[in-house]
Amino acid sequence: MSCSRRDCSSCWRERRPQGGFTVVELLVVIALVALLTGLLLPALHTAKGKAAMLQCQSHLRSLGAAVRMYADQHGGRFPMVTDCNQTPLQVRRRLEPYVGEPKVFLCPRDPAQPTPPGGSYDWLVRNDPTTSLAGKSLDVLRHLSALAMGGDRLSGWHKPKTINVVYGDGHVEQISEQAWMDILLSRIR
Repeated sequence: MSCSRRDCSSCWRERRPQGGFTVVELLVVIALVALLTGLLLPALHTAKGKAAMLQCQSHLRSLGAAVRMYADQHGGRFPMVTDCNQTPLQVRRRLEPYVGEPKVFLCPRDPAQPTPPGGSYDWLVRNDPTTSLAGKSLDVLRHLSALAMGGDRLSGWHKPKTINVVYGDGHVEQISEQAWMDILLSRIR
C-alpha cells in the first residue's frame, strides 16, 4: 500500500519496526520496576540493620576476649579505673594492646558523631565497690556466664529499649534496658 503525504499516520503504522516497544509497554515496565523496588527496599533496610547489630555484637565479643587477655596478664583482674567519669576511655586505653583494630570500640549504630573518646560501650565500673568490676579478680567471681561486664553506652541502637551486653564468659546477648539497669545496681558476687 502506498501512501501520500497527507495520509502519513496510517502509513506509519504499517511501516513501524517490529522490534520496538510502545510507550504503554515502557510505562508498564517502569511501573513494575518501581513496585519491586518498593517491596525490596524495606527488606534491604532490615537486613542492613541486622548486619550492623551483628557487627556490634562481634565487637563486644572481641572486647570480652580482650578483657580476659588483660586479666590473664594482670593477676586475673578486670582493668582498674581510677576516675569513674572517664570509665570507657580508661578501659579502652587498657584494652587497646589486646585489640587488633581501634574500630572494635565503635558500634556502627552509635548515633553520636563523633563517637566519645572511650568508644560506644560502657563498662560495669562504678564508684561503689559492691557493684563495680574495677580491679576485681575475674577468676574468683562465680558464674561468669551471668556476669555482665559491659554493653552499649545507650539503649535503642538496634531495637527499642534494648542493649547488647558482653558477659564474663565472652558471650553477647541483647537484653532489655530495665534488665541492664538491674545489673548496674546489683551486687557483684
